[in-house]
Amino acid sequence: MSEKTHDKYVTLAEVRDILNKAVAEREELNYEQKQALHHAESFAKLPTNKTRELLEELLTLEFVPRQQAYKIADLLPLHEDDVRAIFTKNRTALENTQIAKIIETVGKYYVE
Repeated sequence: MSEKTHDKYVTLAEVRDILNKAVAEREELNYEQKQALHHAESFAKLPTNKTRELLEELLTLEFVPRQQAYKIADLLPLHEDDVRAIFTKNRTALENTQIAKIIETVGKYYVE
């Protein structure tokens, strides 16, 4: 019988920091780690500390589950359709006021 492990979510900014630390400590990454680092450097739009602040604020919104909060912190959606897409997998329909609150929260930390 296998035990259920708990998922641990990390943002792209945290992945970038973890892999950069690994580079500094051992200088060489394997192929998958190099690809992950390249992806994180390309798509992480905020510094880690700002990403964590945004994540903490998103988690105070009762209608935002943890998994979606991490996805929002990575993607930084500023348009209603982008927010809806993040919640589609869970088949969650947000109200317009909830979507506006998410966009407002993201906007405090990121401007295109």
